Amino acid sequence: GLPTLSMVDSFQTVYATEASVPMRNLLKSRKIQVVEVDAWTKEGPFDLISCMNLLDRADNPLTILSDIKSSLKPSGLLLVALVLPFKPYVESTPSHKPSEELNITGDSAEQHLESAVHAIESAGFQLVRWSRLPYLCEGDLNESVYHLPD
Repeated sequence: GLPTLSMVDSFQTVYATEASVPMRNLLKSRKIQVVEVDAWTKEGPFDLISCMNLLDRADNPLTILSDIKSSLKPSGLLLVALVLPFKPYVESTPSHKPSEELNITGDSAEQHLESAVHAIESAGFQLVRWSRLPYLCEGDLNESVYHLPD
């Protein structure tokens, strides 16, 4: 999406995975190399991998973090966007629950943040910086736009 498009001027080559055919075509038209979801690791190692609003929607977030870790250059960075409080929802599974649990818990957004940092650090990463920004997403019949803490 737009966050990926904003990276084009900062890197020699930008890769993206995308399931949506219209979005794949848009990315390709903007000089972004679109790779298959199950083959992206073959293109590395990478300077930066962005994982934007994926870990709460993926069936296998632990595997994804492991793949990211092994696909980064030694000085590479991981950029994560994650909606808090953490409520995983996987469209592709009948239960809508992930098969791998990221183990992000708590009673508040702050506890979820601490837990998320611990979960990501447990995958071999070190927190450099974090920020809190709103996430706006397309609404439905009840709301035109949803505002979520991210």
